[in-house]
Amino acid sequence: MADYEVIASGSVDASAPTTINITGIPGTFKHLMLSLSAASTLSTGAATSTDYYGMRFNGDTANNYGYAAQIKGDSASGAGSQVRAAFPGQQTLGWLYMPARHSGQSTKKFSHTNYYIPLYSGSTFKKAALIDHVLPFMYDFPSKGNANGIQMWEGVAGWDNTAAITSIQLISYAAIISGTSCGFAVNTSYVLSGLA
Repeated sequence: MADYEVIASGSVDASAPTTINITGIPGTFKHLMLSLSAASTLSTGAATSTDYYGMRFNGDTANNYGYAAQIKGDSASGAGSQVRAAFPGQQTLGWLYMPARHSGQSTKKFSHTNYYIPLYSGSTFKKAALIDHVLPFMYDFPSKGNANGIQMWEGVAGWDNTAAITSIQLISYAAIISGTSCGFAVNTSYVLSGLA
């Protein structure tokens, strides 16, 4: 077995699915790394409204997740902000921004996220993840002064369960939680790898 091996990979077509499901994760590795580039087909509401995605393990939809993050936003004008926040008792392993597809906005912007999930296959410890997330600003208008801006999100998250992780589900907040007609945009893609 290699030190680093791709377990699953895929990309979204024009059907705009509300979830991305990765199943049959083998327990033969020590750690997991999931890399995701994502965007939403959300096009309703204010032009500044956006969508989020979250991660669930083994189909668990209960409030068994929590996360804490440091968030930094930086605009093209140089202005920035920094927020530290903690969110216990959540329905997913974090809610992370992804660009929407409002009229006049770029269809080429995607958020980029790496999830590192250590010791995923054991049954002794509760599961955790380290998350690095970068988002090009969704306010895709030069008049906003931040058309080239980004948001950086670094955090830790946990799942209140000791079960081995055998499946991962990524969900659209606007679609699944809010009931809006949207999903993951075309060319959203992921790679799940196992680390020895």
